[in-house]
Amino acid sequence: MKGVDYTYAHKSEFIKSMKEDLALLQDEVDRLSGKIERSSGAGKAEAERQLVAVRAQWKTAKSELEQAEDAQEADWDRMQSGFRKSHGELKRSIETMRQWLADKIEP
Repeated sequence: MKGVDYTYAHKSEFIKSMKEDLALLQDEVDRLSGKIERSSGAGKAEAERQLVAVRAQWKTAKSELEQAEDAQEADWDRMQSGFRKSHGELKRSIETMRQWLADKIEP
């Protein structure tokens, strides 16, 4: 996605690709959630708080993508940019959570 500028004419390709990516990210969130559920100890509560935040970011990214999907040509660049921002934040949060779990729950 990075570096690729989708014009309004290619909106459907962008939406399809990002829906697939969000599904993969949801799978990763679910996988991390399973790790948290199987864990115990002091780190579990913090991990659960992080999971709530990541799930909220996923919902935001999904909402941004839905808005981009409904965007007209005049709004396309702004909507695409909004989604890219929330998508990037979501990916960074998942990576941060993955690393935190590796360090704290499964050292």
